[in-house]
Amino acid sequence: MQLEPGVVNLTPMGFHKFAEDFLAAATVVSPATGYTPVPYYCTCRALELGLKAFLLCKQVPIDTLKSRQYGHDLVALLDLARAHEIEGLWCPSGSESAEIGVANGCYEEKGFEYFQVGRAVRGYSDLPNLDILKMAATTLLGSIRQLTRDVS
Repeated sequence: MQLEPGVVNLTPMGFHKFAEDFLAAATVVSPATGYTPVPYYCTCRALELGLKAFLLCKQVPIDTLKSRQYGHDLVALLDLARAHEIEGLWCPSGSESAEIGVANGCYEEKGFEYFQVGRAVRGYSDLPNLDILKMAATTLLGSIRQLTRDVS
């Protein structure tokens, strides 16, 4: 007898749990003594997974969420979530939407994962406001928590 490979799809609740874990990790490392990409990456990852948790609840296929069109693109995921009426649960403020847009440029091109000399030379002047990003992630995850449990 030969075992066949299996596929495990995380439920929306699983995505939500991982998002909460990334957000918790973002609060452990503080950029107060200088730049570190860790809280930015973890906060953006929490936003990505939170949006994907919501979209999974709305029956968006995981293959769609993993596609090149959406992948790690926070703005595209937020737009798709808006098309699926996330604003009935969570409506990001103008400043939250703006900072998600700022963060997206760096996050999507893995700027929070790999050292980029050009950004370092410019003193990381293009960083999003981390407090606003964390607030967006916190409110998003709180707003969709029950939905992810109801669907899973």
